[in-house]
Amino acid sequence: MVRYILLLLVSFMVFGWGPAGAANPVIPGNIRVDSGYDHIGVVWEISGDDNLNSQMTLEFRPQGSGAWQPAALAMRAYPSLSVNGAPLNLNYWGASALFLEQGVTYDLRLTLTDPDGGGATQVVTGELRAEMVADPAGRQLYVSPGNGGGSGSQGDPFLGLQFAADQAQPGDTFHILPGTYTPFTIETSGNPGSPISFVATASGVIVAGDNTDRGVVTIGRFDAITSHIIVEGLRITNGAWGIDAQNTQDILIRRNQIDNVDFGVYNRRANNWELNQTVCENVIHGRVAWPGSGIPSERGIDLRGSGNVVCYNEVQNFGDCVSVQPSTGPAYSNDIYGNDISYCVDDGIEIDYNQSNVRVWRNRVMNARMGVSVQPIRGGPAYIFRNEFFNLESVPINMHN
Repeated sequence: MVRYILLLLVSFMVFGWGPAGAANPVIPGNIRVDSGYDHIGVVWEISGDDNLNSQMTLEFRPQGSGAWQPAALAMRAYPSLSVNGAPLNLNYWGASALFLEQGVTYDLRLTLTDPDGGGATQVVTGELRAEMVADPAGRQLYVSPGNGGGSGSQGDPFLGLQFAADQAQPGDTFHILPGTYTPFTIETSGNPGSPISFVATASGVIVAGDNTDRGVVTIGRFDAITSHIIVEGLRITNGAWGIDAQNTQDILIRRNQIDNVDFGVYNRRANNWELNQTVCENVIHGRVAWPGSGIPSERGIDLRGSGNVVCYNEVQNFGDCVSVQPSTGPAYSNDIYGNDISYCVDDGIEIDYNQSNVRVWRNRVMNARMGVSVQPIRGGPAYIFRNEFFNLESVPINMHN
């Protein structure tokens, strides 16, 4: 058995002299700031600097006080950077400030320099996102197995999860009593600070798909954004998609057991509307036998969009076990950490085509073809560090295209 512990900043950087008369002084543009639970990523758009010799540093401190601390290394994306032979036409510097504290507002100092002229120093502010919690001031409602009816009180619970979901309002918490339930769909959004929460009261809450070719639990619909939803503590079993999350933003999927499925948690729409999805502390087991051949399409966690957090899950028996590969559009500031991943016929973790500030750390990948796939990163940076890889068919870090 071979054990790899890697610290890698994926960069794909090329340096060269521009043609005579090129626009070599760097010209600063807009700054983008993206916050996760642990890190803040920045992207500083630029123009000029055709000879690619500008530099950027990122520093941080609590707002208005203390010494500046260095952030992670910055990386340049430049216009001729190509993927599969086609230039991306991107021009920016990106970097992340890592392992910050919750509840603190930070000053972020970006310094752009160029020996040919131009450059600037800008200070912006940011703070970490906090994990969504149920609204203690919202309605506290109860659900037991059945096919409709009930008032939602503890003595007269709603009968069935679909009937309960049809009554949902922002701020509601549905306390789900043990028993076996049929598949259900959530189409009503919560609000910031007032999510709609579906939470098991104890073990033994089972949503049984009976081998449905759709989602066992469906959040959202094909033509609209659905947001601020919590699903916690359920066993979700026996269907094509454990949780079919369509066009979802600000959702929390936590402490569920998802098994006997083709896809565990699945974004399958191509609108690029997904944002800030959290999938943490779940046990997700698929149907794909290992070892296997080819590239099976099934994925344990398959999220699109930006700001996604995948943490502390156990994921087994899929083609790709964890993927944040976008379908269309750019993807920024996705975090994958603390996961125990195994029996993946293709990739343990896939971050292909993410654009900037994707971070992968402290995961364990065992019995897979690849550890982490980065083929390619659309500009960068991607930070991959402190992971452990065991018994891989191919390579720990797969870089192509």
